[in-house]
Amino acid sequence: MTKGMPKLIYLLVCDDIRQEMNEKLSFIGVYTNNTITVPVIPITLPQFQIFSMWDSSKERITYFKFKITQPDGNTVVQTESARKPDAHEVTTTTAIHVGLSPFTILSTGEYKLDIEINGHPHELGTLKVSLTQPVS
Repeated sequence: MTKGMPKLIYLLVCDDIRQEMNEKLSFIGVYTNNTITVPVIPITLPQFQIFSMWDSSKERITYFKFKITQPDGNTVVQTESARKPDAHEVTTTTAIHVGLSPFTILSTGEYKLDIEINGHPHELGTLKVSLTQPVS
């Protein structure tokens, strides 16, 4: 019986995530308000990272499926992962990190970010892509 679905604590979208000493993470090139401004379309980003932290105190996260959908409704990325927690693992939060290398942006507009955790769908939000305004 499920006690409660995991709840999103926060979401970060950035260029790179680096593992530092002492279990620290460094987030490089964080996109403010999940907005990307690019000079041309299409464009290929060498790296694109999505990091989410979940309250998993009521249900352990054992499986997730992540999806990005373009403004036209086509799925551009779908990835999944099974995770087998240690039987003695006691945790109240779980990090889910999806790294895409490379990531091609084909159009401007709002891309949907969705995740399914242990069979429960969650809407993570949108990624807004726009073109750089020319300097006059």
